[in-house]
Amino acid sequence: MGGPKAPTPPDPQVTAAAQTATNIGTAVANQAGNLVNQNTPQGSLSFEQTDTYRYTDPNSGDVHEIPRYTATQSLSPQQQAIFDQTQAAEQNLARLANDQSSQLYDHLGQPFDAASIAPPRADPRDIATPELQTQLAGNSARDRVEGALMGRLQPYIDRDRDRLDQRLANQGIKLGSGAHSEAYRDFDRNVADQRLAVIGAAGDEQQRQLQTDLANAEFGNASRQQGFGNALQMFGLQNQTRDAALNEAFAARNQPINEVSALLSSSQVDAPNFVSPPAFSAPTTDYAGIVSDNYNQRLNAWQARQASGGGFLGGLFSLGGRALGGLF
Repeated sequence: MGGPKAPTPPDPQVTAAAQTATNIGTAVANQAGNLVNQNTPQGSLSFEQTDTYRYTDPNSGDVHEIPRYTATQSLSPQQQAIFDQTQAAEQNLARLANDQSSQLYDHLGQPFDAASIAPPRADPRDIATPELQTQLAGNSARDRVEGALMGRLQPYIDRDRDRLDQRLANQGIKLGSGAHSEAYRDFDRNVADQRLAVIGAAGDEQQRQLQTDLANAEFGNASRQQGFGNALQMFGLQNQTRDAALNEAFAARNQPINEVSALLSSSQVDAPNFVSPPAFSAPTTDYAGIVSDNYNQRLNAWQARQASGGGFLGGLFSLGGRALGGLF
């Protein structure tokens, strides 16, 4: 007496192939759902299936046709007109830049010789610090004037002394007498007054000479300071002249390069601004899980039936045994 057979387990290769097909189908649906055509004031964006990609499952050998799409951006008529004009202008500018750039070979091939273009830079070592006068004549003028005046006065003093001696002798006044001493005291007082006058005149001359020397020193120092300032000014002017000449030379050398760079630059057309649509994502079906669950359910049902059938047959065998035992 035979019972129902146990359910056949699913073939893993068949299950994997079916799961792969399910995954590919879900991916294709998600891709198609996310390809949203768009229209904006600047242009449009459209998707079109142009061909397919053949994918062969390495486990089952099944071939799947996966669609491939082409995205096409189209400008609005106004933007397309601007784009066409810009492209034409860029071509003209590029052609002109190409013609001008060929001249840069000769232009840049000439070495930049600063020495032949600009005067040499001023050397600060050529500017000498002025030596200012800080000392005056001192007592030299006083001594000179006093010596000169005393030299002129001394002969008169000697003459007056001789006359005084003659007069005293004629008067019979003897040397060492009171009258002789009194006369010489007056004479020496007069000579002292004359010497004081000479010293005062020498002091006045010294003061005048000092003022003259001071004025001359101030004038000379001011002149030296002015000369030093003029030298500094000429130093700055020479360097400014050099810098100006170099800047002008650099500008002339760089101008052709700047012109070519300006020709190569151009205005850009406004690109369409497309929005990002909400992502469409369909969940992948767990086909392998469904097959496994189905098999487990059928296997559990078979095992339950087997357990129930085994108990029923055991009861029948027990009753038959007891009946046969009563007959004997």
